[in-house]
Amino acid sequence: MNPLKMLLLTGALLLLVLPAAFAGARNSSNPDYDVVRDFSLASNPNGTWSYGWAYSTKGPFNLYTWSADNCDAGMSYWGYYLGTPCSALPTVGHNDTDQTLCYSTWCLPPNYLGMHDGWIMQGDKYVDQLSIVRWTAPSSGTFLLQGAVVGLDYGGTDLHVVVNSSMILFYTQVTYHTPVYFRHSLRLNAGDTVDFAVGWGANQTIYGDATGIQFNLTLEDAK
Repeated sequence: MNPLKMLLLTGALLLLVLPAAFAGARNSSNPDYDVVRDFSLASNPNGTWSYGWAYSTKGPFNLYTWSADNCDAGMSYWGYYLGTPCSALPTVGHNDTDQTLCYSTWCLPPNYLGMHDGWIMQGDKYVDQLSIVRWTAPSSGTFLLQGAVVGLDYGGTDLHVVVNSSMILFYTQVTYHTPVYFRHSLRLNAGDTVDFAVGWGANQTIYGDATGIQFNLTLEDAK
């Protein structure tokens, strides 16, 4: 095996076991919503999930209209179409297999979604396009949010977890192969939104910005 791919695969395999730290805390008797398990190309929105982009965490939120499952073997994508086949940034990607998949300089384990930010020219400069997965509460109640984010490539990004496009619940810089875990209890009304937005990060570019996210929301108490 190519030494670079071997190194990437070793790091990706490590990511498979780390999330067990919070997985056992889920209450399987209550409704739960899992960003990896529930991913679908059937529609956007997809049940409680929406996939899209924005210039900032305060929106407006724009739905992705491009999707494909024939660009990278084993992967499905929603993204912002750039005009040529299999060219899209920002994106949200799903590993459709039960194996870690490696492409170029990044690997995606099956228990993470792959997200990548983008950029667009405005005037004489490029501006950030946040890649966003949005969850909309189907009912009122208290929800337990548990998740992790990790850099899958050499670049640096950041993650914003935002309630109703206004309240920053959680923010972190994201670095290569260093998972960051988060756990919060949220009191929400039906129709409230929680956005998981990946942006440029400290390096202010899109290069090497493949990012892995996973999270689950479980209804703890209904109102």
